[in-house]
This record gives sequence, structure tokens and C-alpha cells, in this order.
Amino acid sequence: MIHLEDNELSVLEFVLGVSMEQALAMPREEVDALMPAPEELPCTHPHYFQSFLEGAAGLSVIIETLNDFKPDHVPSVVLWPSCESSMFLNARCDRNLRRDLGIGEGERVIFYPGAVSEPNKEDVLSLYKAVALLNQKGHSFRLLRTGVDFCDLGIGPELNEHVISLGFRPREEIPQYLGMADVLVQPGAPGHFNDYRFPSKLPEFFYAGKPVVMGRTNLGGMIRDGVDALLMERGDPDEIVEKVVLLTENEELAATLEKNARAFAEKHFNWRKTAAELHAFYKSIL
Repeated sequence: MIHLEDNELSVLEFVLGVSMEQALAMPREEVDALMPAPEELPCTHPHYFQSFLEGAAGLSVIIETLNDFKPDHVPSVVLWPSCESSMFLNARCDRNLRRDLGIGEGERVIFYPGAVSEPNKEDVLSLYKAVALLNQKGHSFRLLRTGVDFCDLGIGPELNEHVISLGFRPREEIPQYLGMADVLVQPGAPGHFNDYRFPSKLPEFFYAGKPVVMGRTNLGGMIRDGVDALLMERGDPDEIVEKVVLLTENEELAATLEKNARAFAEKHFNWRKTAAELHAFYKSIL
């Protein structure tokens, strides 16, 4: 059994610094020399990826688009992730924590939990730039971040001015940061990386019952724009600003998204349902 959660070939292009076409044209020994040590960064090998999938008895994928890599004879099942709903349902705002973090009374908060690596670096940079732009336009916003950076974002003081970065935090703390958020943004535009992933923070975003802004990619393909969340076509800083400002100026829309986000989570993100589907799939393979 093989489980896929990313476009492994797209990730590999970032790691190797060459296109897949170039990697496949290179002798295996040259590719081996470019591959990171497995203990540092486990990656698929471009010369073995397809044959590895060909030998599978079955394939589970975290989003439907990953079936693009499925050999015709291999059965598959789509398994959406979930989260511990009791942790994230109705996340509350802790006023004392807001004050302790240095968030002013009139400031709004965008919370972004998650690591940054080369494949999503530009997406996260767009969020930093959007927060700076919001403040330049007179909208008082803070970007609250948790997570580890595995690459240098190259951010200067002008982009860090309105950012509170807490680094890695225990997962049980995340609901309190979600509770402080006015808007939750999953940056990113359609493309070879984003189309084939399912950002793990999204179930938590939707269960928190806050307005969500995200790209029209991966889960965005199943979302009703303006009903369950606001969708972006480009995901650049200007479009992030446009959507966030719309939510701050339209309380009715924000309230609709809050209610429907939670309803979407309760309908689609359920570990018991996912486990039952996986168990049934294993039984069918056996």
C-alpha cells in the first residue's frame, strides 16, 4: 500500500534544483549525487517513482488530483484528513493572551500556523506582503505565526513590522491562537504544487468557525465561493488584501462564512468516517 499527500515530483524539483525532464535525462549516478540523505529529507527518486507506484497493491491519496499519478491497474481511495474537532470547535479569543502578545485593542489578527519550506515559500511571502500592504492602506492588522522555517524567507524589517512569530508551539496551544484570529488565510494559487496537496491546517480553520480565505486550488475546488469561504484566483498580495478588506467591511458576509465554515467541517472532516473508508479499502484489497 502506498499513500500520497503531495506532488512528489514537484517537491523534488525544488530539492534538486532541476526540472523533472532534466533529472530523468541525467544518468542515475548524477541524480544520486544530488539527492539529500534520507535521514535529512526523505524524497522519492525520479528514476524509481513510477515503478514504485506500479508495484503497489493499492493507493490512498489525500486529494483526488493525486490520482493523476496512479497506474491504471492500481485501485485507489481518496481520504480527506480531519482533526480533533473538540479541540478546535468554537475557538475562543483570550483577551489577556492578546495583550501579552502585544496586540493592540484596535488591531485585527490573521493567524497562520505551519512550516515554511521552498515549495510554499512564495505563498507565505505573499501573506507577509499582504499584511504590510493592509497596514499601509490604513487597516490595522497583525500576522500571528507559529511553525518552523526550513528556508530563509529573506524578509526585511518592513515586512516583519506587523508580524508576531512564535516558532514551534505545542498543538494543544493552536486553538487559542485560532480564537484570536479575525480572518484565516491559506495563501497559494493553482499550480503543480498546490493543486496536489491538502494543507493540514484547513480542517482546523473550518472547525474554528472563522472566515477563511484560500486559493481556488486543492480543497478550493470543492468550496462554494462566498458561501463556505472566499476563493482567490491568483493568491498574490493585492488579492489577499482585497478579500480581507471585503470581510472587514461586510459583517454579514463574514458571519455567513463563519457559520458555513463550521458546517462544512462537520460534514466533511471526520476521522471516524475516514478510518471506516480506509478499513473498507484495505479489506477490498485483501
